[in-house]
Amino acid sequence: IESLKVQFEREKEAGQLTFETTKAYAESLQSSGYLEGGIAALTDFLKANPEHAQVMELLAIYYQAGGDEDGQQHMLERLTALEPDESRLKALSDYYNFQKLYPEQVATLSKLNEATGWANPDYLLAQADIASLVAASPIEVQALPEEADAESKAAYEAQLVEQEALRAAMRGRALDALGRYFDAYADQADHTRIEQYVRLLARSPEALEGQDLVERVVALSANQTNALKVRLADVLLFESGPTEAIRYIDATKQDGQMIDGMSAIYARALLQQEDQMNALPLLREMKGQNAEYRELYFRALASIVKQ
Repeated sequence: IESLKVQFEREKEAGQLTFETTKAYAESLQSSGYLEGGIAALTDFLKANPEHAQVMELLAIYYQAGGDEDGQQHMLERLTALEPDESRLKALSDYYNFQKLYPEQVATLSKLNEATGWANPDYLLAQADIASLVAASPIEVQALPEEADAESKAAYEAQLVEQEALRAAMRGRALDALGRYFDAYADQADHTRIEQYVRLLARSPEALEGQDLVERVVALSANQTNALKVRLADVLLFESGPTEAIRYIDATKQDGQMIDGMSAIYARALLQQEDQMNALPLLREMKGQNAEYRELYFRALASIVKQ
């Protein structure tokens, strides 16, 4: 260590510090239990060579070994900004995921998708999934006391607006990734992915850019199973309301008949529209299936009698 220290100090004083000397000196310090000394040596070199990727990599490793998460994150971010290639972006995305820094991970995954030409299905789905996770997370704002002053109330409202804006942005990121995924890999999409996409579209109608939601869902499910179509009708009823659900069910009829499983959703949609008269025949056919339909049938019947 002493001879390396002398060489390191000599090169540093002369303004000719080399990476080889710095690395050897830092490694000798680290292996001898002087991790902080190794970090200091590497930092000295980085100050003189602010775009040296190899020393940033070493510093990230040393910071991780010392449990300095902020230092490690800073080095990974700096390294990725210097060389935003696939491997760097993937490593930074994995780090954010490990630290549960999901909004930051989504932004990095978007850059990763751009760097790879939006051509990697795994990256597309990762962006969609993490962004959906953030978009669906509850808004976390400290409860406002009843006696709060105007300034506190304004700050509280600002936090709500900020978090809702984040959720909207995350829905947009998820939709962008899923839209590109379906454009390129529609034949690989499973039922879960299609349902995820439809749910996001229903929650973010602005993403349709003027296209009709029901028409989009009909196109997405055209070659899919009847079971998925029933699930999508249920999603539309829950997310968009009875009108869209009814339109979708009508559009998916086969030879003028609703596919199996649609009648229950159609009846519930009619009830939400307070159209008990048209719901009653459907409920009459289903009331023997379970207690829920039986109760809905008698409620609808009672409402008609009352009217």
